[in-house]
Amino acid sequence: MVRPQQHLKALQDLIQNGFHYFFPQVKRRSRLKGKHVERLDPLLGLYILVALHDSWESIQDAWHAVLSMERISGLLMTGEQPSYVREDELVRLRSQCSSDGIYTPPPKPKFKTGQRVKVGSGPFHGAAGEFVRAYGKGDELRAKISLASLGEADVKIGNLVAA
Repeated sequence: MVRPQQHLKALQDLIQNGFHYFFPQVKRRSRLKGKHVERLDPLLGLYILVALHDSWESIQDAWHAVLSMERISGLLMTGEQPSYVREDELVRLRSQCSSDGIYTPPPKPKFKTGQRVKVGSGPFHGAAGEFVRAYGKGDELRAKISLASLGEADVKIGNLVAA
């Protein structure tokens, strides 16, 4: 965990001490002196994901090195051990970020529950029904639709059009 307003300096400290990190940010629009401006905010609040490398004699030594940095105020703990992010979750999060770490949220569903939809492509091409819900993330965003003759079906949300 980083002290408030100290992210950039904490990142410099991590680099100087040989640590690799992942610090996703998200673009936000706000008003400043009556004008709309875009700013970058940390996606994970006060948290920076820090990678450990094999040059440390022990994981405990690495965590103590991170904690000894002036701008780091603590670690997210699970019991007595520092928490970690599973590799598959990290890969998923990175896949939703640009190469410079800017997070792109998944598109919001353009359909409302109960809205009439038609399948524009795919196995159910031409079938019409009602939108039930969206699920999944990023490229895996899918929809559950209710088809009168078939019951519920799962389709890629990109294959749906308003009926």
